[in-house]
Amino acid sequence: MFMRDSCFCFMVALAVGCLTAGGVSATDPDPTFPQQAALPVMAQPAVVENRGDTTEAMLPAQVVADLHTRLIDVMQRAHSLGWQGRYEHLQPVLTRAYSFADMARIAAGSHWKTFTEEQKASVVEAFSRMSVAT
Repeated sequence: MFMRDSCFCFMVALAVGCLTAGGVSATDPDPTFPQQAALPVMAQPAVVENRGDTTEAMLPAQVVADLHTRLIDVMQRAHSLGWQGRYEHLQPVLTRAYSFADMARIAAGSHWKTFTEEQKASVVEAFSRMSVAT
């Protein structure tokens, strides 16, 4: 489940807003600043409390440690794994570390309410695949 700490949720919502709102004026001396400033916030893993029968509750430090270990392993074997292998190795740990469903909902903003359940599922799936792939 997505971390419920209000400060963290606010920072994520703010970061997503910076990335998606396009609220930078044409006269802004550095129009990329909001996006650059938001990236470290978006890169922080959420705390996994419990995601059903297959995932046990994890402490934040363990979530980060597992993600770090897997990322280092995949980077060291990147050439031999290839694109698909890297995706397959990163997908489970990234899915445990991040709530892609909540992130997709926040990124969609007010449009989320207009989506059918099928459309919501498609958006979450596409957001998850893109997040893991990049």
